[in-house]
Amino acid sequence: MLFFYTNVYGLPAADAATMFLIVRLIDAINDPIVGTFIDKHTTRFGKYRGYLLYMGIPLAIMAILCFHVPNFSQMGKLIYAYVTYVGLSVIYTTV
Repeated sequence: MLFFYTNVYGLPAADAATMFLIVRLIDAINDPIVGTFIDKHTTRFGKYRGYLLYMGIPLAIMAILCFHVPNFSQMGKLIYAYVTYVGLSVIYTTV
């Protein structure tokens, strides 16, 4: 991911590294919340299978958006990278 964001996407390495740190901090808060929610709820397909089925398509869409390089300014690209990478990380937590 770092290679993509710096060499293909065009973000400075410091911005990409800061983004990775912030996303991991968000994950540290999000993962226990989602894990607790999944443990306490059962879908009609079973304890966990429903989340795999329902969240697979949003995960694929977010992964495609994450690797899309928009024609924005540098700040626009940074905001787009944050939104898509945080979204990918949050949806990946459920899968």
